[in-house]
Amino acid sequence: MKCVESMIEELEVDPKRYWFIRCKVYAKNKQWNALEELSKEEDEPLIGFVPFAEYCIESGELEEAQKYIERVKDTEAKVLLYLATKNYGESINIAFSEKSKYLLNIIYSTTTNLTIRKEIENRIDLLS
Repeated sequence: MKCVESMIEELEVDPKRYWFIRCKVYAKNKQWNALEELSKEEDEPLIGFVPFAEYCIESGELEEAQKYIERVKDTEAKVLLYLATKNYGESINIAFSEKSKYLLNIIYSTTTNLTIRKEIENRIDLLS
């Protein structure tokens, strides 16, 4: 790893770019422990937690993605990531707790499930 890091430094690779590369490579190679260790190298990774979740989702590891989605700070990004994992319950709860009709409507538009749609309608009514 020291050899890679010295090469990165020598080539003047942007630190954020290096984080993205490492994140993507670990996810693509299904090295979940390495990905988790990378996410813990700093309190808040240089690239945030969204790419960690997105790369897990791309790899079909929806449960693995949950770990990183929970740590995303941006509400809209968090809701959209939960939607990508088909976790409608969390999406609805977050949107409702933020009193966001906008996000609830986005969630509504992504499902044809009548039970979920009714729940969203009820939550929107409570916000009105």
